[in-house]
Amino acid sequence: PDHIWTIRGVYIGTKSIYDDETPLIALDDRYVNLPVHQLDAVKAILADPKLIAQIKRGEAGFKIETYFQKRFQKQCYSAVFVDKDAD
Repeated sequence: PDHIWTIRGVYIGTKSIYDDETPLIALDDRYVNLPVHQLDAVKAILADPKLIAQIKRGEAGFKIETYFQKRFQKQCYSAVFVDKDAD
């Protein structure tokens, strides 16, 4: 939970079996599927040139946060976006 993962890209996938659109984050070596409730946050990032530039400079990151998903009755994970250079 304290590790900050560097975001290399954000995307909206269209191949999900559950939803028409699904938010994704690219890391150095893999893609991370985010929960659909974070779709609006990813769309906001993609619409903001300053945030895109921050990602390209390697300054954007995220931490992992847990939550309980009632639909699947299990503990799940979401991303908490952070500025890697913030104090």
